[in-house]
Amino acid sequence: KNFLHEPLKELSIPSLILWGWQDTVTPPYIAEEFRECLKGSQIEYLEDCGHVPSFEKPQECLRLIEGFLRR
Repeated sequence: KNFLHEPLKELSIPSLILWGWQDTVTPPYIAEEFRECLKGSQIEYLEDCGHVPSFEKPQECLRLIEGFLRR
């Protein structure tokens, strides 16, 4: 576990984690660790996407964010 895990455990708000499957900076297993720490969070993985989903796949990110906010 890294230094971010403990502060994340203090949060309990609905959270959307967007993650690129091809992220080589912070691999997808880190997203799972974050989801375990953040109560009420969910992960959406983006195919053919690296470290910056909002830049690499802006329309898909927007669609996922809008869907999350509607729920």
